[in-house]
Amino acid sequence: MLSKIAADASEARTGLAGQGQSKQLGSEARLWRIAACLIASAWLDAAGAEGFCERPQAFDPDAFPGLFGEYELVGRAPGAEVAYLGRSHIAPGTHAYAVQRSLDGEWSEGEAWVEYCSADRYPVLMFSFDTPRGRLLGRCFARTSGDNYYLLSCYTRHPERVGAEGVEALFQLPGRE
Repeated sequence: MLSKIAADASEARTGLAGQGQSKQLGSEARLWRIAACLIASAWLDAAGAEGFCERPQAFDPDAFPGLFGEYELVGRAPGAEVAYLGRSHIAPGTHAYAVQRSLDGEWSEGEAWVEYCSADRYPVLMFSFDTPRGRLLGRCFARTSGDNYYLLSCYTRHPERVGAEGVEALFQLPGRE
């Protein structure tokens, strides 16, 4: 009996006397509307995820000024536990950058290009190599040292191996353009 009196007093204070049931139904309807909006939002995001990065129609060799030259390379192959050392060279090409790399004296040739990612259009250097172990794809984030030489942090993967990702760091060597 006391709980009913307390509930009646609470409803009288808030001005919701007789509206307890409709308030509960209104809250449920509001939750369903929020859930529907979240589901629609997630569906639209998934539909737009395909265009996360965009490659420009025309190749611009000056997208990263000063990128050309010789690099020292340190990395770990996708799925491996041992690190490796090598060299890489980036040069201008006609439709993309021409890239060469040497690991254990074994040279591979490939190409690299710039893609602009996210709504901020952040430039990312993408590359593709045909290696003796299969095709190698990568994406690199560029920054410069205090002397304005490039430092590239890259993630690599073989497209046929799901889930295994490697890493590489490339350090531009001064005066070796």
